[in-house]
Amino acid sequence: MELKYDYWTGPFEDVKGSLVRNISQYSISNNAIKIGITTDPERRIQEHRRSNLGWKRMVVKYQTSSVSYINVIEEILINYHWEYVNNEKSIFSQAEFYYLYILIK
Repeated sequence: MELKYDYWTGPFEDVKGSLVRNISQYSISNNAIKIGITTDPERRIQEHRRSNLGWKRMVVKYQTSSVSYINVIEEILINYHWEYVNNEKSIFSQAEFYYLYILIK
């Protein structure tokens, strides 16, 4: 499983449109995608590797220091009209950075 960093930073209102369009392109050209958030992409990809669910790539798409920004952007993207694999809501303690990522099959 490959890990790629290709992300935006800043207030989610500034990047929301670009992020939605970019993830839309992933959903068009791949079998399945899953949206997730984490405080540690390196740890999270190891957990996904151990799950053996067939994910091929993890792409980090957004970084912020705001837990509220990361939760709002995740909800916007999950509730968008694409077909996503079922997502579980994550709850985080205080961290320096939060990352939104997509998993690709």
